[in-house]
Amino acid sequence: MGLYGMISYMASKRTRELGLRIALGATPSRLLLFVMSSGVRLTLMGIADQQRRRGDRRRVVIACLLPAWLASRLDPVRALRV
Repeated sequence: MGLYGMISYMASKRTRELGLRIALGATPSRLLLFVMSSGVRLTLMGIADQQRRRGDRRRVVIACLLPAWLASRLDPVRALRV
């Protein structure tokens, strides 16, 4: 829950930015890639720092996937009102 919570929190703090990207024409797949890449990048830096096992990479992708998918389904009008 820790890794998922961190990525979810990161995506929720960027709600206005993500809503603006959607309003300007970003596709859901592009937003999914954007949130996934930033979450995976941040997490892999932490893994490299602690030199963990290879199995952690799967958990990273799984933990980043749900918040990224939710961000790609964001309603721009609701996001910009926040």
